[in-house]
Amino acid sequence: FVDEPPEELTCSVCRDILEDPVQTKDCEHYFCRPCIMTWVQGHGTCPLDRREVTLEDLLPAPRIMSQLLNRQLVKCPEEGCSEVMRLEVLSMHRQQCIRETLPC
Repeated sequence: FVDEPPEELTCSVCRDILEDPVQTKDCEHYFCRPCIMTWVQGHGTCPLDRREVTLEDLLPAPRIMSQLLNRQLVKCPEEGCSEVMRLEVLSMHRQQCIRETLPC
Protein backbone atom coordinates (compact mmCIF):
# COMPACT_ATOMS: atom_id res chain seq x y z
CA PHE A 1 0.00 0.00 0.00
CA VAL A 2 1.13 3.53 -0.72
CA ASP A 3 -0.21 4.72 2.65
CA GLU A 4 -1.06 2.73 5.75
CA PRO A 5 -4.68 1.59 5.33
CA PRO A 6 -7.13 3.01 7.88
CA GLU A 7 -7.66 0.78 10.90
CA GLU A 8 -11.31 0.39 9.89
CA LEU A 9 -10.19 -1.43 6.74
CA THR A 10 -8.01 -3.96 8.53
CA CYS A 11 -8.91 -7.29 10.06
CA SER A 12 -8.25 -7.51 13.80
CA VAL A 13 -7.53 -11.23 13.48
CA CYS A 14 -4.81 -11.22 10.79
CA ARG A 15 -3.95 -7.48 11.07
CA ASP A 16 -3.96 -7.14 7.28
CA ILE A 17 -6.27 -5.29 4.90
CA LEU A 18 -9.73 -6.86 4.76
CA GLU A 19 -10.08 -9.60 2.18
CA ASP A 20 -13.58 -10.83 1.34
CA PRO A 21 -14.94 -8.79 4.27
CA VAL A 22 -17.88 -9.86 6.40
CA GLN A 23 -19.62 -8.16 9.29
CA THR A 24 -20.88 -9.59 12.56
CA LYS A 25 -24.64 -9.14 12.88
CA ASP A 26 -24.94 -7.72 16.38
CA CYS A 27 -21.67 -5.87 17.09
CA GLU A 28 -21.09 -4.92 13.42
CA HIS A 29 -17.33 -5.53 13.42
CA TYR A 30 -15.57 -6.33 10.13
CA PHE A 31 -13.21 -9.22 9.48
CA CYS A 32 -11.77 -11.21 6.57
CA ARG A 33 -14.20 -14.05 5.87
CA PRO A 34 -11.64 -16.87 6.31
CA CYS A 35 -10.19 -15.29 9.48
CA ILE A 36 -13.47 -14.86 11.33
CA MET A 37 -14.84 -18.23 10.21
CA THR A 38 -11.81 -19.98 11.70
CA TRP A 39 -12.00 -17.82 14.83
CA VAL A 40 -15.73 -18.43 15.39
CA GLN A 41 -15.37 -22.19 14.91
CA GLY A 42 -12.69 -22.25 17.61
CA HIS A 43 -14.02 -19.62 20.03
CA GLY A 44 -17.68 -18.86 19.30
CA THR A 45 -17.18 -15.18 20.09
CA CYS A 46 -16.25 -11.89 18.44
CA PRO A 47 -12.48 -11.36 18.78
CA LEU A 48 -13.03 -7.71 19.71
CA ASP A 49 -15.82 -7.64 22.29
CA ARG A 50 -16.24 -11.36 23.06
CA ARG A 51 -19.96 -11.33 22.23
CA GLU A 52 -21.31 -14.71 21.22
CA VAL A 53 -21.11 -15.18 17.43
CA THR A 54 -22.10 -18.08 15.20
CA LEU A 55 -21.30 -18.62 11.53
CA GLU A 56 -24.92 -17.68 10.80
CA ASP A 57 -24.26 -14.27 12.40
CA LEU A 58 -21.72 -13.36 9.69
CA LEU A 59 -23.15 -11.07 7.03
CA PRO A 60 -21.67 -9.76 3.78
CA ALA A 61 -20.06 -6.37 4.35
CA PRO A 62 -22.00 -3.41 2.95
CA ARG A 63 -21.01 -2.33 -0.55
CA ILE A 64 -19.43 0.86 0.79
CA MET A 65 -16.77 -1.26 2.52
CA SER A 66 -15.77 -2.86 -0.80
CA GLN A 67 -15.71 0.55 -2.43
CA LEU A 68 -13.44 1.95 0.28
CA LEU A 69 -11.12 -1.05 0.01
CA ASN A 70 -10.95 -0.82 -3.77
CA ARG A 71 -9.95 2.85 -3.61
CA GLN A 72 -6.81 2.14 -1.60
CA LEU A 73 -3.65 2.87 -3.56
CA VAL A 74 -1.17 0.01 -3.86
CA LYS A 75 2.20 -0.53 -5.45
CA CYS A 76 2.65 -3.42 -7.83
CA PRO A 77 4.53 -6.16 -5.93
CA GLU A 78 6.17 -7.55 -9.08
CA GLU A 79 9.91 -7.01 -9.24
CA GLY A 80 10.92 -4.17 -11.52
CA CYS A 81 7.45 -2.61 -11.68
CA SER A 82 6.88 0.76 -10.03
CA GLU A 83 3.21 1.20 -10.98
CA VAL A 84 0.80 2.57 -8.39
CA MET A 85 -2.89 1.79 -8.81
CA ARG A 86 -6.17 1.27 -7.00
CA LEU A 87 -6.53 -2.09 -5.30
CA GLU A 88 -9.46 -2.96 -7.57
CA VAL A 89 -7.18 -3.20 -10.63
CA LEU A 90 -4.16 -4.85 -8.98
CA SER A 91 -5.07 -8.41 -9.98
CA MET A 92 -5.51 -7.49 -13.65
CA HIS A 93 -2.32 -5.43 -13.62
CA ARG A 94 -0.28 -8.27 -12.05
CA GLN A 95 -1.37 -10.67 -14.79
CA GLN A 96 -0.11 -8.18 -17.36
CA CYS A 97 3.16 -7.67 -15.43
CA ILE A 98 3.78 -11.41 -15.22
CA ARG A 99 3.12 -11.90 -18.96
CA GLU A 100 5.53 -9.09 -19.82
CA THR A 101 8.34 -10.58 -17.71
CA LEU A 102 7.99 -14.20 -18.92
CA PRO A 103 10.64 -15.27 -21.43
CA CYS A 104 9.35 -15.97 -24.94
